[in-house]
Amino acid sequence: MSFNGIRLLPDYGCKIEIDVVQLLKENEFLKDELYNRAYKDIERQEIEIETLKDKCVDLMLENADYIWDEMARETAKKRANTRKWRAKACI
Repeated sequence: MSFNGIRLLPDYGCKIEIDVVQLLKENEFLKDELYNRAYKDIERQEIEIETLKDKCVDLMLENADYIWDEMARETAKKRANTRKWRAKACI
């Protein structure tokens, strides 16, 4: 019976034969597989981070536009009130 480089020898009871080369190859394969998966996850996360940064900038610009418009409305309102007050004082 063989299992990933470990071969059980039932004829001798509990004796186990280990194929070290096979285990090292499997270990390297698993390391490579893990590295590749982690690398793909990192790339995916970097893309997601860039997308979120872009959304954040868009929201900040939208918020700045709203605040700028609000300030312009307030200034226009103050000017309109000043004109009304001056017009009433002249009469």
